[in-house]
Amino acid sequence: MNTTGSPFKQSMGPDNYGWNNLNSGSDGTVICEFCGSVWPERDGQSYTLLRFLGKQVVAECCGQALDVIYRESGEEFVRVWLEEFAQNPISPKFAIFLRGYLPDALKKARQSSLATAEQISEVQKLLPA
Repeated sequence: MNTTGSPFKQSMGPDNYGWNNLNSGSDGTVICEFCGSVWPERDGQSYTLLRFLGKQVVAECCGQALDVIYRESGEEFVRVWLEEFAQNPISPKFAIFLRGYLPDALKKARQSSLATAEQISEVQKLLPA
């Protein structure tokens, strides 16, 4: 029985998406409160620390838990977040989104769309007339 109060008995594995909702890290000894693992000091290389369900999570240890939640519920979170945005788009809560993430995402989407259109054009050239 897990008596540490941690949701998991062992590490779930590192994340695949680069979660970092605290925008912080530590190169000292850290504890992943999700599984109770103690991670030793890392000289010059920081662990990525997250806050999830009120617990400190070491992304390199149990970040995969967030990956699973994203795969299962990401669309629902985005839907609710966009509804909040629609109600108050000038809220400071959305400043980073509007100034950084949205323009970057639109630029990447445009580049992907142009690359896909180019690939389609190349394939169409190979088809018989």
